[in-house]
Amino acid sequence: MYTKIGSRKTPIRTDEISFRIQGDDVISMACDTHPDQATGSIDLKCIGTDLYVDSLKLRSHPQFSCYPIEWTLYESSKQFDWCPTPLASFLLARPVNETVFEYLAGVCYNTEQQQIQNLYYAAAHQLSKHKYPARLENYFPSAEIKDILQKYVPRRIYSSYFNNVEIQYWLQFSQYENHSLIQDPNLYRNVFHKFGGLLELDWWPNLRSGNWRLYEQALREHIDTDGEIYDILAGVSGSIAVPYYGNASHENYTMIDVTYWNDQKIPLYVWHCLKSPKENGRDFVVIGVNSAFSDFYREKDLIFCPDICHKINWLETVQITFRYKTMGLIFCFLVSGDCSFNFSVEESMWPKLYKNIGSRKILINTERRINHQFPENVVITAQCETSILRPRFLDGKRSIDLNCTQNHFYVDDSKLIRDLRLWCHPKHWALYESSKPFDWCPTPMTSYLLARPVDDAYEYYAGICYNLKEQRILKFYYAASHQLSEYKYPTRLENYLPSTEIELAYRNFESYRIDPNRLSNEQVGQRLEFAQYDNQAIIQDPNLFTNSYNPYGGLLEVHWWPGLRSGNWHRYEKALKEHIEADQEIYDILAGVSGAVAVPFHGNGSGANYFMAEVYYWHDRKIPLYIWHYLKSKRDNANDVVVIAVNSAFSDFHGEKELFFCTDICYKIDWLKAVKSTFSYKTMGLIFCCDVKEVMQSKHLEGFSIPSEAANA
Repeated sequence: MYTKIGSRKTPIRTDEISFRIQGDDVISMACDTHPDQATGSIDLKCIGTDLYVDSLKLRSHPQFSCYPIEWTLYESSKQFDWCPTPLASFLLARPVNETVFEYLAGVCYNTEQQQIQNLYYAAAHQLSKHKYPARLENYFPSAEIKDILQKYVPRRIYSSYFNNVEIQYWLQFSQYENHSLIQDPNLYRNVFHKFGGLLELDWWPNLRSGNWRLYEQALREHIDTDGEIYDILAGVSGSIAVPYYGNASHENYTMIDVTYWNDQKIPLYVWHCLKSPKENGRDFVVIGVNSAFSDFYREKDLIFCPDICHKINWLETVQITFRYKTMGLIFCFLVSGDCSFNFSVEESMWPKLYKNIGSRKILINTERRINHQFPENVVITAQCETSILRPRFLDGKRSIDLNCTQNHFYVDDSKLIRDLRLWCHPKHWALYESSKPFDWCPTPMTSYLLARPVDDAYEYYAGICYNLKEQRILKFYYAASHQLSEYKYPTRLENYLPSTEIELAYRNFESYRIDPNRLSNEQVGQRLEFAQYDNQAIIQDPNLFTNSYNPYGGLLEVHWWPGLRSGNWHRYEKALKEHIEADQEIYDILAGVSGAVAVPFHGNGSGANYFMAEVYYWHDRKIPLYIWHYLKSKRDNANDVVVIAVNSAFSDFHGEKELFFCTDICYKIDWLKAVKSTFSYKTMGLIFCCDVKEVMQSKHLEGFSIPSEAANA
């Protein structure tokens, strides 16, 4: 609607369905199609209390409406530059005449997975003539897609689609539901509701009705109040993952991707790229985390860029809840031509990244993040120890140079997709018998190597000292270093050569769990039922265990008391990892077990009279009383230390001197100061630290011996 002022027409803002015209006013009405009358526009004149069109008097309180605009779905004559093959590029368009089309939106669609990837459309204030995104005029409709509602049927994800019971539980909990990518009620109700499942995705309800709704409301108010115009690219990225515990306790889990039916995914991110056509306008990306499981991630693994939501004026009143996880996390960044890619969730598949500065390359600290962004005109070298797995067309190469230009990485002249995955082939470590016993693993124990052939030599991940008779691990020798270190594997293992390969290790070394009900002594069975010992790897650093050491069945497992494993040992391992990264430290670590857990046994006596009976079961197997780390620093001036944990739920039945056999020096170790305060709490597992020589002299740790190189130092 327009009001006539002299010879000109000015748009009228219409917020209501009814409108009052003052006497002698002339109002013009125009439709994008045409009104109920045959002409495309009409002039209404108010004379007295009557309305006239030309000389025709209208009835009292006339109703006016336009024919609805009918948008048709077409294939695009060529791919959108933001929608690479094999994804399909569709246009929502309508013919204006025989040669000209008007474009509502561009749809990028994954036909194989039957899921939308992104939608390009315009959002403008009511008086603006900018209704449709101008860039679509570079594309021309080809084949018309008919029967949209039948071809793109709305679907819902059901937990019954999955065989895994844990995934079923998490999806019942999270209640994902199908809704349109367009959540602005005006746009959806008036235009985009007619396209069935074409525009739908699996939304987490808390995000959709929580922070995303607040964001969409703020955006609409900003557009209308500030007279703003945006071309919007709305899209989805990534895949949600749910925590998977398997048979582990609730402190030890991995995040597994959820895929179903034709490799469909629930997107991890829902996002808007807001591009202002104004010369001084700023372009933003607003990203919502579409996951009910953000508590299981480190925040920096989800929010992969500096958040600037608080710097955007029109978000000021709503952004205060954007970090409330129950309402769905939202973060923002300013578009500046950055390029991004993702690593695999498996750290063993990460490449090393180098920044090219002149003729030199500098190793980049990736801070153990999956998502990475680099600015325009930067050249990044990605290098795999094995070879590149993704992108697929680079499969087999060990090193590539990535050049960031106009929001895309290029390798030579090849333009890579935006949502780039940069993965290496995983390292496959085989299990071998060692050609000779380790000097810290005397016969009749068996010495194994985790190794892999590289060219004409071998690379060694770890050495294992194993008791075949009792079928239990005794010691494990490996390296731990900061991310930028070239030292990844213990070099002393190069003195040993692999001989016979042990194939299908997970079948040859089964996981043995203690069943208290099968022990002949009822009292001992009751004690172990109380203690709830469970089988877990001797390696408890989640990065190391998840990525490298879990294909070996029960080979690396020991009977852990959960109070220790999820209590003080967890705190110690976390402090050790932080110390290694923060202080750029490198260690060779010998991890081991010693002794046997004893339980109070009363016989036929009273509760006050008992003795401690060691627990043995099946082939003289034991539950280790001590689990320990010998930390050998690679620094010349560093002091080596042994960190020892009491793996017993029954420490209250021992005298402290029976368990602590050396002078505790944990308080002298700087990087333990923040966590050592609980090391004396029996419910979290006792931990103490010893000088290496004192441990050797005491002979209290059964089987404790260290590599000869360290002993001679």
